Amino acid sequence: MLEHSDLQAIRDIMKEEIGRSENLLKDIIKTEIGRSENLVLNEVDRVQENLETKMEQLKKNMDELTQYYRTVKLDHENNALFLQMIQEIKKEVNELKMKIA
Repeated sequence: MLEHSDLQAIRDIMKEEIGRSENLLKDIIKTEIGRSENLVLNEVDRVQENLETKMEQLKKNMDELTQYYRTVKLDHENNALFLQMIQEIKKEVNELKMKIA
């Protein structure tokens, strides 16, 4: 049968092995957490770059739409002025017809 000192020696060896196993497990966990953080950060960077590219494209499209809107607005204003001028000329022509007749 084992003596008390033998049992104590076995207990000490087991404590040392458990301590090493805990440290190894902690190191593995730290490594995996670091790897996971890097993966998440890389994905966040990728998504951010993708969104920035899309935002730039949206801004470009908005600028083009704004420019188109301004052009159309000017065309409408010009058409309104031309219509007004035509109506005035028509009125003058009618007045001249009345004077001639």
